[in-house]
Amino acid sequence: MCAMTVAEGDSENKFKTDVSVVINNGKNYVLRTSLESYEKWIVKYGVLIVYDISLAKKFNKKGQAKLIDQEVWVFGVDATDSDDIIAAVNIAIAYYSQGGYKLIPKDILGDVFIKNLNAEGEEGMNKLGLIRANKDLYKNLCVALKKSGEHFKLPDLKVMIFSLDKNPKISRADLHASLAFGGVSSVVVDEKMYRVVSGSNDGMREFPHKTNLHIATISI
Repeated sequence: MCAMTVAEGDSENKFKTDVSVVINNGKNYVLRTSLESYEKWIVKYGVLIVYDISLAKKFNKKGQAKLIDQEVWVFGVDATDSDDIIAAVNIAIAYYSQGGYKLIPKDILGDVFIKNLNAEGEEGMNKLGLIRANKDLYKNLCVALKKSGEHFKLPDLKVMIFSLDKNPKISRADLHASLAFGGVSSVVVDEKMYRVVSGSNDGMREFPHKTNLHIATISI
């Protein structure tokens, strides 16, 4: 099972983005990324026992790559910045390839998962401002993913987004419009509903709920 996730929060299983909809090939090679630096993240969530991935310094991410539950986590990753995405993918490939299985960029970047992406600073926005910020966030994310795909010479990549069709922070119509502006060539919605647990940006609240899965394709 190979995949990448964006904007992770707590490392507890119930909060982590579920990547199991990817066909399981018997071995997990998952890259999880977080916007927060490791220093801020560890204070917020109180996770103390982690293994440092020292080779991250080769990719200008010294001290920001950790092994948590046998998965590579890279912190301080702005998913709207292709340079950050490229560095994180390179770290995951380098680390996992030490075990003898040689990964290629498409193994990690070919399937990207996002759960309820939400703009920072929500408390200071009105409803329309938050919707506009989230539309820009998804658009810029897709632009960065496409640039990253171009860098690695991928033919395409999939973006799997867990977001309720009637999400008051970005509706299905607004989400799909922002994806199109970001360069997505097609998007479909899975008929199945998925049960997830989302956390607030400040890490203080959790929201168990059912949600939709939007599957977008970015052709490079």
